[in-house]
Amino acid sequence: MAVTELEVYRLTDGKVTPWRKTPEWNEKFLETLMEDIVVFKPPREMGLSEVRVLMLSRVGSGKSSFSNTINSIFKGRISQRARSGKASHSITTVCTPHVTKSRSGSALNFRLCDTRGLEATQGLNILECNYLLDGHVPDYYEHSSLPERWGSQMSVS
Repeated sequence: MAVTELEVYRLTDGKVTPWRKTPEWNEKFLETLMEDIVVFKPPREMGLSEVRVLMLSRVGSGKSSFSNTINSIFKGRISQRARSGKASHSITTVCTPHVTKSRSGSALNFRLCDTRGLEATQGLNILECNYLLDGHVPDYYEHSSLPERWGSQMSVS
């Protein structure tokens, strides 16, 4: 093979301009963010005393670690209430609502609901996922091992 023509290009980064103005990350800003979370309440017309944030994602994406991080921020020290780590299958096996408390000790008006990670051969089945999304799964529900999985045909018997 003979090269008869060769063009060389050099790309350089231009001036980086942020797409939005962000506040400086410091202790004061952290306290402001935490206060916004502490005073959060669900809209009155919802008729709820708390909201639940469903954490649903693949194995190893950091659902339990995120819950531990939020808890650590409000405790002011490193805390690990949810088991987390790296594994080939989900470490979390039950649907766990984590209560976060403010530094004064009062429960905040949200729950982080940790779930089993989604996997190709194990994990949540289609029915469980529907119930989870509708909010019809009791606290500490242990995920079943039914055969209906993501991508499979669900049969009604």
